[in-house]
Amino acid sequence: MSSSYTKSPTSTSPRPRRNIIFLHPDLGIGGAERLILDAALSLQSLGHVVTIYTSHRDPTHCFDEARDGTLDVRVRGDTL
Repeated sequence: MSSSYTKSPTSTSPRPRRNIIFLHPDLGIGGAERLILDAALSLQSLGHVVTIYTSHRDPTHCFDEARDGTLDVRVRGDTL
């Protein structure tokens, strides 16, 4: 079984690449939403695959990263 590995910026030993999922009910503009996006961006920059599932995202009322393809955001259902 093969696995993907990324190198830690502060270490020479590789670490496994993870698939990380965030669940958030509404990706509007607010402090909790900013926190979710910042955590997702940080993990993505370390080489992890990040997906955010939400039940609502208004493209006219959300942060750029939730709209422009920087992050993989998937809208599913109308409630979480």
